[in-house]
Amino acid sequence: MLLSMDPDKIERHQAFFSRQPTDRPLIGSWLFGFFIHQQYPSVATAIDPGPIQPDDIPVDLFLKDVDALWEAYTELDDDYPFSMGAFYGVPWMEAIMGCSIHFSGTTMWADPCVRDWDTYDWKRPTLENNAWAQKLLEFLEALVKHSDGRFACGPTLMRGPVDMCAAMRGASNLGLDVYDCPENVRRLAKICADVWIEVGKAQLELVPESGNGYIVGCAGLRCWMPDKGIWLQDDAVSVLSPRLYEHIFLPQVQHIGEAFSMVAFHLHGNYLWPVDLLLTVNEIDVLELNYDVGVCELEKVTAAWKKIQEKKPLIAYADVTLEEFDRIMDELSPVGLSLQTLSPTMEAGAAKRDLVYSRASARSLMSIFEQISESVIAGDVDQTESTVKRALEVGHGPEEVLIHGLIRSMDEVGRRFENLECFVPEMLIAARAMKSGMAILRPLLKAADVEPVGRVVIGTVKGDLHDIGKNLVAVMLEGTGFEVIDLGVDVPEERFVEAVKEHKPDFVGFSVLLTTTMPGAETAIEALIRAGVRDDVKIMVGGAPVTEEWVERIGGDLYAPDAGTAARKAKAAMEG
Repeated sequence: MLLSMDPDKIERHQAFFSRQPTDRPLIGSWLFGFFIHQQYPSVATAIDPGPIQPDDIPVDLFLKDVDALWEAYTELDDDYPFSMGAFYGVPWMEAIMGCSIHFSGTTMWADPCVRDWDTYDWKRPTLENNAWAQKLLEFLEALVKHSDGRFACGPTLMRGPVDMCAAMRGASNLGLDVYDCPENVRRLAKICADVWIEVGKAQLELVPESGNGYIVGCAGLRCWMPDKGIWLQDDAVSVLSPRLYEHIFLPQVQHIGEAFSMVAFHLHGNYLWPVDLLLTVNEIDVLELNYDVGVCELEKVTAAWKKIQEKKPLIAYADVTLEEFDRIMDELSPVGLSLQTLSPTMEAGAAKRDLVYSRASARSLMSIFEQISESVIAGDVDQTESTVKRALEVGHGPEEVLIHGLIRSMDEVGRRFENLECFVPEMLIAARAMKSGMAILRPLLKAADVEPVGRVVIGTVKGDLHDIGKNLVAVMLEGTGFEVIDLGVDVPEERFVEAVKEHKPDFVGFSVLLTTTMPGAETAIEALIRAGVRDDVKIMVGGAPVTEEWVERIGGDLYAPDAGTAARKAKAAMEG
């Protein structure tokens, strides 16, 4: 069986999941509203408000409402095909664990079932004998049969261990329990996680196999995954602290993650501290973070979105205006980004869809260069080579690709390095990717008689065998358009003189990494003076023990504390 989905859209979802360069984010709408009466009006009118039992929820009316939703989402036709799990209005996990369930007419909630730790029996529910678990599986089985391949079916919304414990004890009690009886909480969280895993796996067994991936999620909150996956959420983190969450509940999140091949995690933006902890969980494949109007600050949530994008694919949910939606796209990279939003009407969903699609059209001329830049910054050699080749194939000249692709990317790497937003390993992988692109462009630039920005002779001074700093400077200079003649390490002063005479550079760069080798730079400058070539070049000096005052004292022209600064100062000197 294949997922009913346009092949081009599947490629976009694959690019999102693997965080590959793209021209725009994915876009999906949650149509009509969150509440039960907005999603499932036939079911809502058939259930009396008050306490409910599993058999009070009619499966046939649920399927009727699903058909209406399927027709609406199919007509909207954004990046996400319709998908559905068992009636998500029920707090299924809380019900399975023993909480009584109530219906208000618009929503359902769970009453605490662990009133007293001393009388709690600690028995783990068995799915075979649990009426709510059996009802859940009945819903999904009927849904899969009813779908008949028209739309994807998967696990329902399942609240995680924190939410389950908060429901079973009551949120206020849980906030006290983590201090008064943390071992009880830890034990209950482990039971909840084990039951969560069992319920999740039981649902996945009912999901039909697909040869082109799976849409995981219900109606509005969806994610494509290459294998069967599951959504996890923990909204009740608001009653905890980072330390308590990390020590009591995060191990259970990891436990759940290890049990499934694919996991997406849903989080609200009113508490942002869990983001850092969840980014450490390798088993979480996709992180979704809500911007909730009225309780979140968009600026802070946007900063958290950016942090997530550096590590994992991001689903940014935002119930915002078209203008705010546009500003969010200005702030976030389209790479590894899915925008999902509440759209109370079909017209609202279409407007947001069209805004994203038009943004891609407006960026089409520059998208290939952005892809090159993003590939270099990510250190992706294969992607850098393929995007450089594609840019050439569609008619961009080698100099254009160099300036708008590679140079632009290394400018950004240098800026991030100076601002401590990236470090030596990130610079090294970016440099490696940039070199792979330069290897393609270099013969083409030579054939087109494209002149470099300038020429630099660089080396580590005599007696010093360190090369990493010098190599980073060389790569940054090359990445900003300079021709670089690298003399290596332990370079005697006469070799610098010979290189200046032979290559006639604009700059000579001395790398000094030891205090004991600092005199080597001064000796080399004196050698250039004696040879009569000192005034032909500008001298740049850098390295751990070096200061700007010392560089001026020995007769240097420019001081560079790091590779990004070296490239920036050299380029500025050539321009002015």
